[in-house]
Amino acid sequence: GILDLVLAAGRELGAGRVEELALVEPLVLEGPVRLQITVGAPGADGRRPLAVYGRSEGVEEGWTLHASGELAEEKGESDGFDALRRWPVVGAQPVSLDGFYERFAARGLAYGPAFQGLTELFRDGSTAYGLVRLPEGLKADEFGVHPALLDAALHALVGARDEVEGDQRVFLPFEWTGVELFAAGGTELRVRVDLD
Repeated sequence: GILDLVLAAGRELGAGRVEELALVEPLVLEGPVRLQITVGAPGADGRRPLAVYGRSEGVEEGWTLHASGELAEEKGESDGFDALRRWPVVGAQPVSLDGFYERFAARGLAYGPAFQGLTELFRDGSTAYGLVRLPEGLKADEFGVHPALLDAALHALVGARDEVEGDQRVFLPFEWTGVELFAAGGTELRVRVDLD
């Protein structure tokens, strides 16, 4: 959700590329929260510093820093995702997702139905390809990328690591680099994950 907000703020300023975004403190939603996104002037390299702050509704002081990073102008390049135009990707082998979300729950990270969007997974060497779909009933047009869809895209990494390495750790993203949004409001994503 924070990544989507930062992308939207950047697009408003003509700096729609999230060059870097580091999550500092979790944003816990136990009621209404006020958010504040600050974006600085561009530096000599064209990058703009940004910060995301929040505080609970009704609290009058003490903003918490939730994320910081930099915005830049969009490059407009998809950087080698041409293989995803044909599905499944030629040469990639299917990976079974039987019991996938049950294994997540056994590690202490139970996902509700809205966040169980990884529907297909393939692997070709150290590259994995996933297909994620937004569950019915969720509206994609209110977001650049719906947070449930983006979260499910990251599950391809976990599924591929499990299959390749038998790695049973839970990986949670805390830093994003080089993020650009090429289309908004989608209900399905094709994902490429490099395991190296």
